Amino acid sequence: MLTISRFHAAYHVPQGAADPDLLQGRLDKLVRERLPAIIQDELGHAPAGADAYYVVRRLHLSLWLDAMASEDGDVADRWGKLVAGALVRAILYANGDNVRRFEDGASFVATFLSDLMAGQAWTQWAYEEFRPLEGLSVGETASYLLAARPALLVRVAERLAAAGRLKRLIEAIGERDAKLLWDRGLGFGGLQAAQLPADLPAILAGAAALLSFEGVGPVAFACHRLAAYLQLSIARQRYEPDETLASVAGGLAHLHQLMASRAAPQVWRALAAGEIDSPAAIAGFLASLDAGAAPARDWLLTQLSAPGGAANVGLLASALQPSSNAGTEPVPGRGPQVQIVTSAFAGLALLLPSVRDLGIYERGGRDAVYQALLNAVGPDYATLAASDAGPSLLAGIDPGDADRAARAAVSWPEGRASVGGPVEGTGSGQDDRDAGYLPVTLDVLRLFAQRLRGFEASSPDYLARQFLRLPGHLEIGSESLVVTLHQAPLAMILQINGLTGGQGRVPWLDRRELTVNLPQGSP
Repeated sequence: MLTISRFHAAYHVPQGAADPDLLQGRLDKLVRERLPAIIQDELGHAPAGADAYYVVRRLHLSLWLDAMASEDGDVADRWGKLVAGALVRAILYANGDNVRRFEDGASFVATFLSDLMAGQAWTQWAYEEFRPLEGLSVGETASYLLAARPALLVRVAERLAAAGRLKRLIEAIGERDAKLLWDRGLGFGGLQAAQLPADLPAILAGAAALLSFEGVGPVAFACHRLAAYLQLSIARQRYEPDETLASVAGGLAHLHQLMASRAAPQVWRALAAGEIDSPAAIAGFLASLDAGAAPARDWLLTQLSAPGGAANVGLLASALQPSSNAGTEPVPGRGPQVQIVTSAFAGLALLLPSVRDLGIYERGGRDAVYQALLNAVGPDYATLAASDAGPSLLAGIDPGDADRAARAAVSWPEGRASVGGPVEGTGSGQDDRDAGYLPVTLDVLRLFAQRLRGFEASSPDYLARQFLRLPGHLEIGSESLVVTLHQAPLAMILQINGLTGGQGRVPWLDRRELTVNLPQGSP
């Protein structure tokens, strides 16, 4: 492909020539309409290399033409051959000041983006054709540039990956940039959430080791989807837009979004192992997801409801397992000893002062604390809570040891039943609303309710619904535990009754200082 950025011609005609302006108009028209095609055709026969991409800074050529006595075709043909010959000579005797060579067009664009990320693109003459994009961010520049060149997108990504630069470019691309590339560049804007293809195992076989969302924002679905598509396309060497790979990339992005939004390692392991074969098996988990995860949840429901869908979801979960975790990562800017954990049951932190004051840890250890917290969310949610890292960490239990702690036999004080035995009533105060709750859990909930003026008679389920089954995140430091709730319908009640802010030290958490924060914007 030949691109001429600027063509300047100075015509010298004999003195006394008839109508020079008419001659200039005729030659200008030849330059615009005929010359580029002739030069392109001549260069196609040159031995310079079919794939190589050259950028010539300046080509100066003096030639003589008997324009007035020749037909337009003859003039254009002679002119074009002379220009093409001059180009070939410039390339053969190239120097870096006037000619730059790239392996192909994709290498040219990839090199430009690499230099742009390094902050040195706009000082180089070879990128003059991209000058109108100067001043835009790296992500905006990449999206505009590649959306207009969809055939180059995967090849450019492949070259950046080989140079170790693709991850950095993905980090620079924002949600709107990724959507532009997906919708307009690749043409997937109208693509529906299709069923996963039958050859999914083969597609993932060569790409699982490449899949990584490091550096991509936790909720930037469009960025995750684009990153997955590029990595799959590179692995499969599919350079044209491929809707099959797009459906797989969308599935990976949806599943990764669910993994990032909920710390539920047991659920993800069960999916990867093929132990979940229908939506009903994780209905409680799906119902607990917040509104922001609705598209990903709907996708998962659709896949699990389709024939063979559970097996396909399992393959995706297995491919993502190396890059997923229990939801724990360092908090930027707060030192390496601080970790953040997202949990759907962060509200359980409100019970820790009551658990402490009842001496449950001193009598039954961390296992007793953990079982009481699991039970406090309600019998219908206990299994889901067991797959969440939050409750175990609030009990001082490593998430990897949570299964053992949940099943451990605990000698409850004062004749309390162990988890493995039947749960009996504790006296005349027991009613049907307490069914399924451990007596020790009821003690904790009653003490908690007594601290909420006006809520002393509330049922365990009401307390769990309004205060305990609340999403949030835990920030665990060497001497502190800060719990920030993302939702709190009765935030004012918690604040008025002194259940937010500093709550004292927690013995089973190595005496860390507990602080409970309300959602941003709460009174």
